Amino acid sequence: MADRKPQEADKFIVRMPDGLRARIAVAAMQHNRSMNAEVVHALEAAFPEAPGLPELLADVEYLISVYKSDREKRDDIRQLLAALKFQIGHQREEAE
Repeated sequence: MADRKPQEADKFIVRMPDGLRARIAVAAMQHNRSMNAEVVHALEAAFPEAPGLPELLADVEYLISVYKSDREKRDDIRQLLAALKFQIGHQREEAE
């Protein structure tokens, strides 16, 4: 989004419950941000981007090196491998 002009950015109109706009304004002032930047910051925190393949591979390599003899920690490695397989599948679908 940083490469686009504000006029070209994705826009989304939201109906807010009473009082929410004021709370956003206060938070924006406290963090020295615009209200828009405050909302985007909150949304990015609530909906983080999935880790990429390099990060997942680095995590798996780390866990393998640290926990290769610890059977209880193998579940951590299995979870990361499942996430990695999901990410690879997702990227293949996008490429097709």
